[in-house]
Amino acid sequence: MSSTLTTEMSSGTLRPASCRARMRPNAISSLLTKTAVASGIAAIPEVTAVFVSSDEMAFGLIRALHEAGRSVPEDVSVVSVDDIALAAYASPALTTVRQPFEAMGRAAALRLIAQIEGHEALGEVPSTDPQLIVRSSTAPPRARR
Repeated sequence: MSSTLTTEMSSGTLRPASCRARMRPNAISSLLTKTAVASGIAAIPEVTAVFVSSDEMAFGLIRALHEAGRSVPEDVSVVSVDDIALAAYASPALTTVRQPFEAMGRAAALRLIAQIEGHEALGEVPSTDPQLIVRSSTAPPRARR
C-alpha cells in the first residue's frame, strides 16, 4: 500500500510541490520528521533531547540533525518507540521503548473472539510492561558554555 506525498520546504512550512514521491506510510513519517526538523528542532540550540513516536521517525530526525551540524547524542539525545530490528544497528544505535506487541495483540484478539462468540468482556484489559532499551543515541546534555 503506498501513499502520495507532495511537500516543499519554504519559509519553514510544508507546502504542496510539483514533485511527487511514492512511498510507504512509514517512509512518509520519516520524511516528514526529517523535513520538519531540518528547519525547526535542529536549528534550536537549546534543544538537548527529542522523543518521537516511532523508530522510523527517529531515523529521519537523526539524519536531519546530522545535516544541520548537530551530533547525536553529543548535542541532542534521541529516544523513540517500537524497538524495530534496525534500531540496534543504526548509527548511533537507537534508544527506544520496546512494547510487547505480541502480548497486546493476543489479548486484543482473545477479547474480540469472546465478544464475537457472545461472551462478556473478560474484565479489564491487561496492563502491558513497556521496556526502555538504552543504547547510544542518548547521553547527558553538555554543560552550557
